[in-house]
Amino acid sequence: MSLIQRLQESDEVLAVVIAAGLSAVIAIFRWFVTPRGRVKWAISHQHTFLTYPIPPPPQPQLPTTVEQGAQGAPAAASQPTQPVLVYTRTIWVQNVGRATVNEVEIMFSNRPHHFEIWPQRQYTEAVNPAGNLMIKLDWLSRREWVTIVMLNVGVLPPLVTNIRWNGGVAREAPMAPQEVAPRWLRSSLVALMLSGVVFWVYVIVRLILWKIN
Repeated sequence: MSLIQRLQESDEVLAVVIAAGLSAVIAIFRWFVTPRGRVKWAISHQHTFLTYPIPPPPQPQLPTTVEQGAQGAPAAASQPTQPVLVYTRTIWVQNVGRATVNEVEIMFSNRPHHFEIWPQRQYTEAVNPAGNLMIKLDWLSRREWVTIVMLNVGVLPPLVTNIRWNGGVAREAPMAPQEVAPRWLRSSLVALMLSGVVFWVYVIVRLILWKIN
């Protein structure tokens, strides 16, 4: 006797199966609907500049006395002519979830020569026993983001060693420039996707009813 025939002949078994299926559907629905915070980060930009020292402005010529003219003018101080490498790197950190995340910690391998956080906000700095720099944000709201722009002279900027919050560990995501599509095109794509989901749900339900009958 097949499972479908047993279900058709036993109302109790059918009721249990339906209840279990509904419970599973409700649990999955609640898992998707419940707001959760989730943090991602990426290297949005980095560049290397080859810079040369800026020569000092010319000094005004002072009148010389007879003694100074006899001794000769003082030799000009030699200026460095070697090029200098300046490195920049921008780290993007965003809460891509639908709930606020708290105690976001961004760990670097060491301290950069200079860094700024944009948009400007309150943060704290600390150095752990291993010498890593930690930048701590109290929270990131839903869809909120910050960028950390670093600048180093002569050496590469530090690497991100870990980003975490009180609910988990952030995941690095690839980032590249992309053209922003018009709003009407994005709305049309969403409508087409929803139509496709409704169509396939209808097809699956029709197949299940056809198999049972």
